[in-house]
Amino acid sequence: MNLYIDTCVLPRSQLQTAGIYRERYSTLGMELLMMFDLPDFEENLTQNLDLFRAGPLVFHEPVWGVEHSAPKGSKAWEDGMYHIRLTQKFAEILHPQYMIVHLNNCQVKPGKKDEMLRTALQNIEEMQEMFPGVTFLYENTGTKANGNILLNQPEFTDLCRGRGFPVLIDIGHANANGWDIRKLIRDLQGQIRGFHLHNNDGVHDFHNRIEDGTIDYASIVPYLDEMVPDAFRVIEYTRPACHGGPLLEDIEKVISYSAKPEYDEKAATAGAMTDPTPAALGIMRMQYILANMDDAVCLTASNGELIYANAAAERLFGIRADQHIKIWNAIPYEAANDALIQLFIDSVMEKKQSIRSQVDYVNNKGKAFRLHVTLTCESGENGNILFVITNLTELLKVQSAFERYTSPEIAGYVLGDPEGGKQGGQERDVSILMSDLRGFTAMSTRLSSTDLITELNHYFEAMSAVIRRFNGTVIEFLGDGIFVVFGAPEDVPDHATAAVSCAVEMQNALEEVNAWNREQGYPELQMGIGISTGKCVVGNIGSNQKMKYGCMGETVNLAGRLESFCIGGEIHILETTRQRISEELAIIGENSFMPKGGRAELKSYNITGIGKRHMRQESEAELEWTDLPGEETTFFLLSGKAVDPVPHTGKLTKVTADEKHAILETDAELKSLQDLMIRIGEKDAYAKVAEPKENGYMIGFTMKQGSLTGGAK
Repeated sequence: MNLYIDTCVLPRSQLQTAGIYRERYSTLGMELLMMFDLPDFEENLTQNLDLFRAGPLVFHEPVWGVEHSAPKGSKAWEDGMYHIRLTQKFAEILHPQYMIVHLNNCQVKPGKKDEMLRTALQNIEEMQEMFPGVTFLYENTGTKANGNILLNQPEFTDLCRGRGFPVLIDIGHANANGWDIRKLIRDLQGQIRGFHLHNNDGVHDFHNRIEDGTIDYASIVPYLDEMVPDAFRVIEYTRPACHGGPLLEDIEKVISYSAKPEYDEKAATAGAMTDPTPAALGIMRMQYILANMDDAVCLTASNGELIYANAAAERLFGIRADQHIKIWNAIPYEAANDALIQLFIDSVMEKKQSIRSQVDYVNNKGKAFRLHVTLTCESGENGNILFVITNLTELLKVQSAFERYTSPEIAGYVLGDPEGGKQGGQERDVSILMSDLRGFTAMSTRLSSTDLITELNHYFEAMSAVIRRFNGTVIEFLGDGIFVVFGAPEDVPDHATAAVSCAVEMQNALEEVNAWNREQGYPELQMGIGISTGKCVVGNIGSNQKMKYGCMGETVNLAGRLESFCIGGEIHILETTRQRISEELAIIGENSFMPKGGRAELKSYNITGIGKRHMRQESEAELEWTDLPGEETTFFLLSGKAVDPVPHTGKLTKVTADEKHAILETDAELKSLQDLMIRIGEKDAYAKVAEPKENGYMIGFTMKQGSLTGGAK
């Protein structure tokens, strides 16, 4: 059998579940999609190497984070090479036969198509040298609907034939772009090594199941057998909801479509379901009670096929009691239904005697429910399975509102933990991240209230997404600041590394936020981040009438202190945080400070990267400076939010091209990280002392209106 499945259909970072399919189909191949954007993917892959050594294997290069059409040396190219080097590491261990590559993933810019293609071909050619013994397969990718298709059908065919490229034909992509699939196969017949199989509506490619769309695989698969019989076929979905029973069914369908079937579905299922008659008789005796229950009740055979459903189940799932369908097929294949579908599949495949679980469910009309499912399985391989399902939708509404006003982690702790609703706390070892926007208070006076909230909410959405990736818990939004804990209420084993990695990616994500701000006509944002690690008291604080989940202690205070030292684009971490991190840190500065009430100075570090994650930072030597007239200006020292009334004089003599830094010449003695308010014309700017220079100091602006050189800044 030359059939494969792509690991993207498996639950995220649960590659071990591929063993379900390898156990059932010993010759089944695997297409390993490299998803190093997931924090625990590399660790999970390392733990399951033997599983992928056990049968046919091809690699699919990382899709997220790799862009071959990006110019060499650009940030996008550097980010891609990070993922490619990780892929190379595992290629040297697992020795795949093929590597599937995309010429392009991003939007195709008008007038840039030829340049993007040349760049992609050059980058992939150089990349091939990193994978000796691995054949690269060029895939037809992108869709017209998404604007990321680099080549049309004749161009793709001519390119591959002209250069002799081995290819993989993605049937779904071809269908979504209106390509003639049979002609495509005929034209590239001698160069085709594999196919991706998934369905769609002919316009948008959502990687649907085999029979869910406009592609007739019952006729396509025999054509593949005739034209390219030795090419492998990969069932490639992007929704883990298809994992388990649905995927097993589709594997069997593809095999049955083949001109030479290798699997007899009727023979395989003969005798698998117990005689339903005894169960039906038992149900009849309880018919009156069951028909009038509010809870949904379903009875299935050992293979998951529905034997009985009461009236409540019919209403809930939109099924009929006499439908002989697999119970998971009654559930729409929506991402929100993954847990419910998986629960049904696990009950059938693992034959657990009893399971209780709360799961989400969205019906065919898009209505959301929260369900409590209790299942009981008869002993023995062919035992029936009873499901009793309680509708907890009102609790779902309460929990959803609670999560929005706290965080999913805190809501889960309060609602799910026996101690979650009690006053009091416990000491935990955690890392605290505090972020704040530089000069946002003053800048906000230039925006309407609507624009201010819109810009701030967009910023919070982007930062929250990064924080979730690294298992951080947002304690609260403090004006334009964010207070995050790593290691509570849920354990995060290496919370210092997670916190620092999160900070680097937050600074990188701010670049995209500012690109959006420029498009909307909003001012750009600058963020400072402070991180400390140590003991905190975490738990429910307040009264019986009003409580909140919070963190208290010196570690929290120190994170706030470090954040205050930052100018825009900086991350400062405490010595205790640095000591917990085994990965290499990119450190560009050190500082010592005395904490309030402390007896000894503490050390902190200005960092720009951890391990393979780096911020795009220019060194001082790379900064482009412009001379200023050097007119005398007045400035004041800041202490917290208070302005010292004593004026000082100085001159701004140089400024960087982006006007984020300047040279202030003054006779006044200033301390590193000292906050300043500088009178520039009739307006006030705010800055922080970065380091001493000859006759003065290098400063970083935290808020400034207008340009020092006359441009629009």
